[in-house]
Amino acid sequence: MKIWAITDNKPGHQNQTAGLIEALSDLRETEVEWMSALSFANSLSALLSGRCPKVCDKKNAPPDLIIGAGHKTHMSLLALRRCCGGKAIVLMRPSLPFAWFDLCLIPRHDNPPKRGNVIKTVGAINRIRPSRVQGAKQAMVLLGGKSSHFEWSTPHVLSKLETLFHNYPDYDWLIASSRRTPQDCLELIQRRFPEHELVLPESVSEDWLPQHLQQAAQIWVTQDSVSMIYEALTSGAKTGLIELENLAQKTRVSKEIQRLIEEQRVMTLTLASASASATKLQRHEPLDEANRCARLVLEKFNV
Repeated sequence: MKIWAITDNKPGHQNQTAGLIEALSDLRETEVEWMSALSFANSLSALLSGRCPKVCDKKNAPPDLIIGAGHKTHMSLLALRRCCGGKAIVLMRPSLPFAWFDLCLIPRHDNPPKRGNVIKTVGAINRIRPSRVQGAKQAMVLLGGKSSHFEWSTPHVLSKLETLFHNYPDYDWLIASSRRTPQDCLELIQRRFPEHELVLPESVSEDWLPQHLQQAAQIWVTQDSVSMIYEALTSGAKTGLIELENLAQKTRVSKEIQRLIEEQRVMTLTLASASASATKLQRHEPLDEANRCARLVLEKFNV
């Protein structure tokens, strides 16, 4: 099965695309080629003319699937399908009409419509695979940063970390930051919690996080990052939330996080602290949306 992966070179979007492709590769022998999204002008020209010589004429065979995430990939998906064939699959709520794509995989918090070419996912697809071999005393903190949905306060986050490490003193903690984590927060964490390793994203490979999430018995995520929350849930680890203050009362992200709390998939640090017992942080059946969607893709297109 020949797959073209279209990227806008944003790590989060590449992570989604790679997650689906890796799941497809577990089920079928695949040949995958990554390529950058075409410019708007080149995409429009290809759509109008039906030719994209810089791409299609250099390929030995047309693709079976063309997959992309991120608004900048949408026109490329349509242009390459028009010129080269294949099925266009978009991994988000598209900025263009749903009917123009062969399949849209859309997280439930983005309110996907009920259509024959739409699959609703629980969170965004990611590269994490469920694991049953978590270390009994391995634990992780995933730090986000400033966002449009939650207020980031470094003193608040440091206070929450202190509470977390106090509540679970017997765990070996690993703190993983993101590109959004403020520099002052990173510096203060290193000073205040020198006994715990702090890992910066630029210092590790793209496979580092998937590997370590599979080894953790529990994972705590700052509330601003719904993608990291779903990565933790996909790993199968017990998952907790480090709360932040909402900037708005009812955003799609804040409502999705509240739904996860109500579904008891996650527990807030405040509730866990009130229980005074680590056993209150529950492990649930891990999500496996990449594998589920991969099977649906193969079934739908009979490839």
